[in-house]
Amino acid sequence: MSSVTAASPPTRAGRPKSREKIAPFITNFKLDPAEFEKSPEEFTSFNDFFYRHLRGDARPIDPNPNRVVFPADGRH
Repeated sequence: MSSVTAASPPTRAGRPKSREKIAPFITNFKLDPAEFEKSPEEFTSFNDFFYRHLRGDARPIDPNPNRVVFPADGRH
């Protein structure tokens, strides 16, 4: 017996209208769009933006073994 499941509707952050929240988020959190693989206009939703890929050279990892690397977008 097979079951068919209907696709769930996207969450609010997954809807195309949520794109309007991207620019304020970039401004409020002082993000550098030059680090993104895609330009802010290319994201299809806020979720798409939130899970963005960064350019390979955006945040080099410090090779010094005496330093701690924190691989996240955060302000500490």
